[in-house]
Amino acid sequence: RIGFIGLGAMGAPMARRLMKDHRLVVFDQLAHRNQAFVDNGVAAVSSPQAMVSQASVILLSLNASACNDVITELLPRLTPEHVIVDCSTTSPAQAIAAGEAVASSGAAFLDAPVSGLPARAVDG
Repeated sequence: RIGFIGLGAMGAPMARRLMKDHRLVVFDQLAHRNQAFVDNGVAAVSSPQAMVSQASVILLSLNASACNDVITELLPRLTPEHVIVDCSTTSPAQAIAAGEAVASSGAAFLDAPVSGLPARAVDG
């Protein structure tokens, strides 16, 4: 199963694309964003930590501050079977630090920043 954390202007359309062909589980701090996916048959979890037991590949689409916070929350539960794909637009230094932190847990990290307009995310 694929996990997706961050269902904002860019994350929600990306997650909607994934749910067409994959089993998906989602999390966003704003409950109404989760509910929009639950209403379409997608599972939601109550926290980033809960995501770790539900998905082996976890995508992040967050602002820089939230990205740091979520990675910190994920770290204690990550295993070598996990892959974190960070689609957040962060600085190179922040991406390197996040990658090193995730690697220290044994998990893999992929920095895959997304930029552009939300309409492009909708269009795919």
